[in-house]
Amino acid sequence: METAARYSETKIKTYGFETKTDLCICEFNLEFEPFKQKDPWLSGTEKGTIPFEMIFLGPSGRISVVAANQHRHAVRRLINAMDSNFDDTKMHVTAPVELLYFYGPHFGDRFGIAENTLNALAQEKIPLIASACSGSSVFLVLPDNYALKAKTVFSILYDVPQTVQPPPFSGLGPSARHRRREGQQ
Repeated sequence: METAARYSETKIKTYGFETKTDLCICEFNLEFEPFKQKDPWLSGTEKGTIPFEMIFLGPSGRISVVAANQHRHAVRRLINAMDSNFDDTKMHVTAPVELLYFYGPHFGDRFGIAENTLNALAQEKIPLIASACSGSSVFLVLPDNYALKAKTVFSILYDVPQTVQPPPFSGLGPSARHRRREGQQ
């Protein structure tokens, strides 16, 4: 059972938006459970042979790997090495795609954040290939040349705090500064 919170604010706070471009999404089905095997799935990715951005399980057990477009053939080779029955003609590759992700202080309500995000995409007619929420983060896989448009829409929808410069160093700790403001020594 998951506890869900509802977060409501005029403008939702986020820590900013990150984008990655020139990616691909490889979608396929396997005859076995790849995430339970240590080798070669995890060893292949841990050794950096396929630096992926995101892996998720879609409808009907379909696995999707988002990686740099230049690694799409490495994904195919890795899957072939894991499953001798794998028919690589059944692996669907969409490229290029872009990844837009962001997180915020109140994303414990990721369902509400996701709802606002998806509604904004739909309203602006920005197509969405895939999305995922994890903890306080939202990940969006978008067609090529859409991440910047989505980022622009979200910069209006969400509040992105600007970096604030701290006051000059006074040599006094926090409690001394407080006493000084109150007229104490």
